[in-house]
Amino acid sequence: MAFRNNLSDAEKAAYIDAELCLMSSPPKLNIEGAKNRWDELMYSHVVQSNIIHDVGAFLPWHRLYMRAHELLLQNECNYTGAQPYWEESLDVTALNESSVFDPDTGFGGNGVGDDECVTDGPFQNLTLHINQTSSSANYCLSRSLDSSNFQKANQTYIDACYASANYSEAWQCYKSSPHTAGHAGVGGTMLDVVASPGDVS
Repeated sequence: MAFRNNLSDAEKAAYIDAELCLMSSPPKLNIEGAKNRWDELMYSHVVQSNIIHDVGAFLPWHRLYMRAHELLLQNECNYTGAQPYWEESLDVTALNESSVFDPDTGFGGNGVGDDECVTDGPFQNLTLHINQTSSSANYCLSRSLDSSNFQKANQTYIDACYASANYSEAWQCYKSSPHTAGHAGVGGTMLDVVASPGDVS
């Protein structure tokens, strides 16, 4: 994985196009319920969720997952960039105004209606097919942005994790503060820790 600075709108568009490519590419692994390569990638997180969270392998496993994701984008969808990440601490004071959720240059906005389905942006009306209880589920990509639940993504909590004396303290710190803030602050699909990779944001 490579280091990169803020993405230009053109770089954002290239990344989003590559994600849409995965979502429209036929499955290859004969996973029950998978309709595309995106489902297959998501499945690897869903099926292993009980053994990759709340353990020391939490951080390295998810880094490997992100690398596999990056390689799929590059090797199967002609993406020439690196896997970007969201510097959440920059949006703590204005989550709803984050460029991450811009409908034109980002990943689409907040969900609407009782199901909180995302109805704008490049992933509008996206149907996900795999969750922790079914390999034949059909549900929308949902979001419920919540600034109060996002507060632990601020730099104070991150600095506390940086100050950890050892790896055991560090991974427990990251999972309980900055990491959890991302799940709870975005809400919807992201709030479901098992199926959260379904939200590309």
